[in-house]
Amino acid sequence: MKSENLNAIVKAVEEVFEGKRDVEVTVQTVEKNNGVVLTGIMVKEKTMNVAPTVYVDGFLTAIENGEMEVEDAAFKVAHAIEEGMPSHEVRVDWYTKWETVRDKVQLRLVNAHKNEQRLADMPHRALLDMQLIYCCDFEDSQIGKGSITVHDSHMKQWGVTEEDLYEAARVNTRRVSQVRVIPMEKVLMELMGGPGRDDDEGDKFDFDYGCFPMLIVTNRSRVYGACGILYEDVCKKISEAFDGDFFILPSSVHEVIVLKNEGRGDELLEMVKEVNATQVDPQDVLSDAVYYYDAKSGTIRAYGDETVGKFEPLCNEAAAAEVGA
Repeated sequence: MKSENLNAIVKAVEEVFEGKRDVEVTVQTVEKNNGVVLTGIMVKEKTMNVAPTVYVDGFLTAIENGEMEVEDAAFKVAHAIEEGMPSHEVRVDWYTKWETVRDKVQLRLVNAHKNEQRLADMPHRALLDMQLIYCCDFEDSQIGKGSITVHDSHMKQWGVTEEDLYEAARVNTRRVSQVRVIPMEKVLMELMGGPGRDDDEGDKFDFDYGCFPMLIVTNRSRVYGACGILYEDVCKKISEAFDGDFFILPSSVHEVIVLKNEGRGDELLEMVKEVNATQVDPQDVLSDAVYYYDAKSGTIRAYGDETVGKFEPLCNEAAAAEVGA
């Protein structure tokens, strides 16, 4: 049934472009973060170097559940693809040389176990029970914002090592994505229609948490912002605000939650596991662990698991000096 509905959507898309543009319509299966596989319909115009893809899994599920007719889904998919068709080629030549990639490559923090297969052909670096991978964000007037994940083939093309990527990315991530530390109470108010978020340039630290000692650490775009907690000055400022140690809950790849140490580690560990299993999108799960920042040693460790060692947060100033040398 699912394949029949997929074929019907593909046929509808082909009919939309028939006689208008010389295109090829194909079905793509794409492995996303955490091994999640999505089905997409891609329409490539033969004179273009990029092609829009619309993921149709949600439409197929809605059809199977009787919530949408095949014709309605086909119309929406076809319309979305038609709207996204580029009018001219998109420049990607900047991605062929390390000189132009170096200032763009950034860190991403992902689940190690769930990405085991993907990591096989990607430069990566272990961090506690997680992995750091590398990506390059870009923006184009036609297709908007996007991100390219760095693979071993790219690293070979540029003639660099994983260490080169790491040294550049740990500086760029802070400079480009920046850090946001926001009281949980304010985030909840945003979700309920309260004051909007601050999108101004630069790091923003708001420790006015009132009687609810819980903070969100993310980045300016709030996309893959969990890396914000990896920096030494961020951890020190949070420790000063909490007057000591704190717990780090990996709520998703996009942000972490930090709480003042009140001795509830086991309870928090169970909560993280339950929330990941029932509330977090499978693509966004970061880890089932809970982490602990020790103010005295200035290190982060996995709570209750000594096997993965400790992590000493990045000194961004030193990294900047090293890369700029």
